[in-house]
Amino acid sequence: MRAGWPVILAPEGGIIYNVVRRHFGTEQVLKWNFKGPVEHVRYTNDKPLEITVNRKRYILSYAVWDMDIKIYTGDTVIKEKGSLVIKLIRKNSKDTIYVRKRHKKY
Repeated sequence: MRAGWPVILAPEGGIIYNVVRRHFGTEQVLKWNFKGPVEHVRYTNDKPLEITVNRKRYILSYAVWDMDIKIYTGDTVIKEKGSLVIKLIRKNSKDTIYVRKRHKKY
């Protein structure tokens, strides 16, 4: 969250925080532009949290990634600037998985 924003201590605060976080995260994701093999994957609770492509780290929770889809080192990922879609191509495969999980609106 940016400096100067008030901290909300109401039960609805979590919802408001998530909406604000998602908005700023979506802005970041729209700027991403990469294509290449996954060099590193970091998992939390068996879910992919972040990946490294072309020596740059990308946090997948900003992308509203479907955490049930596993990513492995050597898989190829493609993300074009201005799009929220991330293409995943498995290592040694030509099949492409398009990922853009819809999130619930508050």
